[in-house]
Amino acid sequence: KKMKIAISLVVLVSFFTSCSTVEPTPIKLNTDNCDYCKMTIADLRFASELITEKGKVFKYDDLSCLKNYLSENPDLLNTRIYVSDFDAPEKFLDAKTAMFASGEAVGSPMGGNLAAFAEKQSAENFAKAKNASVLIWNQLP
Repeated sequence: KKMKIAISLVVLVSFFTSCSTVEPTPIKLNTDNCDYCKMTIADLRFASELITEKGKVFKYDDLSCLKNYLSENPDLLNTRIYVSDFDAPEKFLDAKTAMFASGEAVGSPMGGNLAAFAEKQSAENFAKAKNASVLIWNQLP
């Protein structure tokens, strides 16, 4: 009887650890490469990550690289997308809740010209200074 309980506990623990959520991993500046364009990630303010259903993490140096990867891989399901907060680059935001400033003067590494913000007011202030638009994830070009 004790053996059955022990085996059940091991099975339960392994089940719950296999279902754990994978969080974004810190990007090592000037060491990690973009999984799309292969350039070294040198500006954390524009970085992003995609985490697959199985927990594989892909890192990008520009939101345009992430968007290109997504358009070339439409079969990806249940991915989680995180973007660096321009105001606090070491902090990742869920892309679906972030606000974005979009415009030529944003000046991101690969010309995607998108910056992510946690707060709408921050995005609006930045956009105004850069003559850019404020968008949500579903509106991004």
